[in-house]
Amino acid sequence: MADTPIQDALEGVAIIGMSGRFPGAKNINEFWERLKGGKECITYFSKEDARACGIDEESINDPNYVFAGGILENIELFDAGFFSLNPKEAENLDPQQRLFLECSYEALEDAGYSCNQYDYPIGVYAGSNMSYYFLYHLFNKLGVKDDLAIAVGNDKDYMATRASYEFNLKGPSINIQTACSTSMTAVAMAYEGLLNYHCDMAVAGGAGIKLPQKSGYLYQTGFIGSPDGHTRPFDADAYGTVFTSAVGVVLLKRVEDAMRDGDHIYAVIKGMAVNNDGSTKVGFTAPSREGEAEVIAAAQNLAGVHPEDISYIEAHGTGTALGDPIEISALTKVFEQFTNKKSYCAIGSVKSNIGHAISGAGISGMIKTVLALKHKQIPPSINFSIPNPKIDFENSPFYINTRLCDWETGGKPRTAGVSSFGFGGTNVHAVVEEALPMEVLPSSREWQLITLSAKAPEALEQMCLNLSQYFRENPTVHLSDAVYTLHVGRKEFEYRRAILCRDLEDAVRLLEAKEDERVFSGAAKSTQKENSTANHLIGSSSLASKEVLASIGKLWVEGVPVDWKTFHSDEKRHRTPLPTYPFQRRRYWVEQYNSKDLMKKNSISSSKKSDFNDWLYFPSWKRAANVPFVSSKLEKGGTWLIFEDETGLSENIVRTLKEEGVQLVTVSKGHQYCKMNQSAYTINPKTKEHYVSLVKDVFKGNKPGSILHLWNVTEEELGCSTLEFSEECLSHGFHSLLCLAQALGETIVDHNIKMAVVSNNMQVISDEKVCYPAKAVITGPCKVIPMEYSNIFCQSIDLVLKGIGRNEKSRFAKAILAEISAEEPQTTIALRGNHRWLPTIECTTLESINERSWVKEGGTYLITGGLGGIGLAAALRMAREAKVNLILTRRSAFPEKDQWQEWLDTHPAQDAAGDIIKQVKALEALGSEVMAIQADTSDLEQMSEVIRQAKSRFGSIHGVIHAAGISDNGLIQEKQAEAADKVFAPKVAGTLIIDELFKDEDLDFMALFSSSSSILGEAGFIDYCGANAVLDAYAHYRSQMSNTFTVSVNWDEWDEVGMAVKTGSRSKRQKITVHEGLTLLERIIASKALAQVAVVPDDFMGRLQEIEEFRMSSVRGNSGAAKVTNQSNNRPNLDVPYTAPQNELEEVIAGIWQEQLGVYPVGIHDDFFELGGHSLLATSLITILRKKFHRNVNLQSFFEQSTVAQLAKILGDSDEDSNELEEEFDEGAL
Repeated sequence: MADTPIQDALEGVAIIGMSGRFPGAKNINEFWERLKGGKECITYFSKEDARACGIDEESINDPNYVFAGGILENIELFDAGFFSLNPKEAENLDPQQRLFLECSYEALEDAGYSCNQYDYPIGVYAGSNMSYYFLYHLFNKLGVKDDLAIAVGNDKDYMATRASYEFNLKGPSINIQTACSTSMTAVAMAYEGLLNYHCDMAVAGGAGIKLPQKSGYLYQTGFIGSPDGHTRPFDADAYGTVFTSAVGVVLLKRVEDAMRDGDHIYAVIKGMAVNNDGSTKVGFTAPSREGEAEVIAAAQNLAGVHPEDISYIEAHGTGTALGDPIEISALTKVFEQFTNKKSYCAIGSVKSNIGHAISGAGISGMIKTVLALKHKQIPPSINFSIPNPKIDFENSPFYINTRLCDWETGGKPRTAGVSSFGFGGTNVHAVVEEALPMEVLPSSREWQLITLSAKAPEALEQMCLNLSQYFRENPTVHLSDAVYTLHVGRKEFEYRRAILCRDLEDAVRLLEAKEDERVFSGAAKSTQKENSTANHLIGSSSLASKEVLASIGKLWVEGVPVDWKTFHSDEKRHRTPLPTYPFQRRRYWVEQYNSKDLMKKNSISSSKKSDFNDWLYFPSWKRAANVPFVSSKLEKGGTWLIFEDETGLSENIVRTLKEEGVQLVTVSKGHQYCKMNQSAYTINPKTKEHYVSLVKDVFKGNKPGSILHLWNVTEEELGCSTLEFSEECLSHGFHSLLCLAQALGETIVDHNIKMAVVSNNMQVISDEKVCYPAKAVITGPCKVIPMEYSNIFCQSIDLVLKGIGRNEKSRFAKAILAEISAEEPQTTIALRGNHRWLPTIECTTLESINERSWVKEGGTYLITGGLGGIGLAAALRMAREAKVNLILTRRSAFPEKDQWQEWLDTHPAQDAAGDIIKQVKALEALGSEVMAIQADTSDLEQMSEVIRQAKSRFGSIHGVIHAAGISDNGLIQEKQAEAADKVFAPKVAGTLIIDELFKDEDLDFMALFSSSSSILGEAGFIDYCGANAVLDAYAHYRSQMSNTFTVSVNWDEWDEVGMAVKTGSRSKRQKITVHEGLTLLERIIASKALAQVAVVPDDFMGRLQEIEEFRMSSVRGNSGAAKVTNQSNNRPNLDVPYTAPQNELEEVIAGIWQEQLGVYPVGIHDDFFELGGHSLLATSLITILRKKFHRNVNLQSFFEQSTVAQLAKILGDSDEDSNELEEEFDEGAL
């Protein structure tokens, strides 16, 4: 190095655009706020978080394991459509590449340059970490058809070149890898490329993302990891760093070019240098004092800057006992050659705030320094208390800056040095200087034309809001420069808005107003060519005229090209930073696989929890934020179907939709099918053929829009919990939705559809006095339709209309439209007044009974379905507790008591009726009296007679267990109305009859046997789910209206007795034993605490989450919704040997199984459930087979014939009767 710096320095390179993602900061503005506030952006997480990331128990329980890391929020989200990637490509793309694309685009826009408005070379210089996404999420997918896509999407070789391709950048595109100094080396290479005229602008930076983000690390003495998750550069307690994630990009341009073009300049790189340590150090990964000193000196020489003029150093600063002293020693060595001044230069390290982002570390330090120059403040270097004793700061030019301070330089330009040193010895140093203030340029135009465009309507709306907020927060922005930047520095998209305004205040108002005579909105027509009118207007001398600008704005909105450079040729303008494009991100993510157990298909635990209290859950409601109505989010590309109510609510919805330009068709109830006009139909609610005709007619050649079903919205009248009203609920609610789903299933399989089912007074949220439990039958369709039709999302919206006026109905109409058009819509919502409620599940505990009993001596108890398996088991439990009187009903015929002995004598020992007789005799032997009687629970006359006889014999009745039930499994597409009605009869009509019979009596308890399916939903059981939901709703209603303790118990599957046994359930989940179930029933009834309790022995919350993700798949655009596994694993060891497919049909079916199960290969005799299949996958598989072969395969048949060979036989037999195999189950089923 020379004795004095080079005076004749090379011309510098300007930083004209920046973007980044950092722990705790989504952009550079948030990043600066964290830095100047001295915030540490490290997240500390739990052992459960680490387990979820696949960390082994030995590591987790090691006392040296550190649960800390730097988290980038929402890295699984991405705007694939903006970058013209299909969902599969996006899913296979490393988040490092995704975020680098986003940040590169933002940096270009931040500088005021669009991707299609330049004709000179722009280079890309970038690098990244190894792809942890590939390692932990995609590695096991190799060997399938996605190989090339996975390789290109995750290899370091394609980071820079992908950006060049996406943005049509034709300068050098160089992928750079120098470990921790990668991103700063990229900046150095771009700096050199610009000065050598290899390009005229350059995108430079890097991405370092560590996955899993909440995995933590094991601290080991002498290694680089920090023992507590804190990074303490230059501190006495500096024992290491924590590896985190960050992405950063800068846009560079030669200074003279940037000044000529009116660019906004953040700072100027005066000099940069890169070198390598060689072997002059103790080890390959160790730092070198000589290497670091040489690169710092070289950069200062190139910059022509004297060390005394450098007043801040952004150090590499990893906070290690070895690295920190070496770094300060190298810096001191360089500075002391030219100055004897002590403690005048502040030093800090961004790693104290965000940890070490590896390939993203250097660019993070560079952006921090540029922001400090811009704001003329030096942010604090945190986690510093006592200097490292190996560093003699007092005798060096440096001091640790520990507080936010103004950057004073005595009138000299603020100048800083930035260092980044990589494992392996590649060192980089930059000298950066503040930019000169820009000249303020006046504008001669009274009126300005703001132009905004986006790829999606919702993005355009967000763009308007962002710009409005920016103008509010930055009142010194020159509107004329902002308009110039929007004209020449933004790519033009389809959805457009032009705003004619005078000043910032006017602009803010109009940006937020959306509708005004000076706001022009529309969608550009791609076929528009150059327009002579537009060219004439631009060439006129009256561009300051309001009328001329309005005409240009209207033409531009329609898609007419406008020559903006000519438009602004009469005055010089500057580019200025403005909000960048608001990406509309969606989730594209392959879940992490467990490398130690690749055959584990379901991460939800199926093992029983040891403590009974951990089995109990209480469904309730929580207040949630309202969803704003945003008209741009409405689905406007298809025809909406509105099933109109008779209260006037749908009128408000229709009016709002028409005002927004939505094409729609209304459907009203009637007896015959009638097309009244092009947009109005009448149909019979229970006639499936009417729905098929409706769907075919309305959607013939048209894309389907959303569907709003309001036939469960009725006038509020007391006394509607009647059998007659329940029939209406079934007809207008359940059967209507069943027929609609079947019609959609026949005709529309290629489009995703949102359906909102609206009701009133169905749910009890707080103290509603009017409730119609029978309306809850719609719960079945709302929960099960999305499970059987992967392209249909269904939501239930319940509200209360009583006492509201016209304005309130209008507000409800917009609230309903807001829910169905939300980006992440909820499946169940209740609207009450101005408040919005969402369902929640809470764990609950109930005390043990001790001396309290749930039944009393001499008490009389009715058990419907009491001669079924669970009913008899409950009766036996009661009889063992006390001498009681039991009324046990059964729907089907049963011998009279005086015939019992003869029956036993004349029938085989295994006879079902005989077995029941023996159990009843056992009850009597315990001292209880039993009245066993045939009666249909859904028949008011028969049940009235039962109660009359019981009271005549026993007196008052003290408690009721309603356990009667029938199940008929089968997919929606084959479900018959008559079969569904049989399921509803005991649950719906039976419950209402019990309510009528005991409405004037205060019982000790009424326990309704419901099912967990009413909460979870279950494919193949749309009617059963709806029927049990009525029990749940009724329990809440009666608890409000009566002194009788009423509870609905949502049982999971029972073992030994119940529906699961009778159907031969293939579920591998642990079931509830009779002893466990009845023990909990005792506890639930004795506690008299809750109106609804779910009893689930395994991971109920996990199952809920899994099913909710499944239902949401159509909204998120995942056409392969049923693919709950993203990996292909080796075939497990089965009892049957592998047999390859013997024909083309078997090959196709086996291929579908392999894709759905993630198992390869699948043999034709392999059992679906033994391969890891479950009911959700079975349902999805049947749907795929139905679409592919146009043949119905019912769920029960699949359960019984669950191999490829058996399915091929069913599908291959053209004469096979594919109607649903129906089976009824006796009372006592759950």
